[in-house]
Amino acid sequence: MNKVPVRIEIHTSQTLEDGTAQTYDSREGGFLYQKGTSFYLSYLEASEDGETGTQTIWKVEPEQVSLIRQGETGLRALFKMGSAERTALVTPHGILPIEIDTFHLEHDFTPEGGFLRVGYNMDIGGAMTRMELELRVKRQEPIFAASKNISKK
Repeated sequence: MNKVPVRIEIHTSQTLEDGTAQTYDSREGGFLYQKGTSFYLSYLEASEDGETGTQTIWKVEPEQVSLIRQGETGLRALFKMGSAERTALVTPHGILPIEIDTFHLEHDFTPEGGFLRVGYNMDIGGAMTRMELELRVKRQEPIFAASKNISKK
């Protein structure tokens, strides 16, 4: 297993029941690695306060995608077409039951990078939210300091 440093561009679109829509864009550094036919993407997602973060791991399999988030809030979710999955969001204020109904799942990864697109409806304790998420992953080339050899004659 060879972990490749990557740059991740994350675009999230959220539409609430009342039609209110919000979008979020972020960039994170992380690692991509392959085990068998699955790709794993891990990164520390920065929080709004800039002091804490959420460890995020995506497991991308041919027919489904799993998400694990660990931090101030915790979540384990499965995205699979045609399947409504039940899970729970763990927050400092308590545990919220969640149901995730995936309506779009598309991905293409190689050891150099790739993309993941997930569209799903999420029922959080009776409140419906439509989520669309896109991750674009590119290998991050190491930065080497230039060295100069100066010789005196």
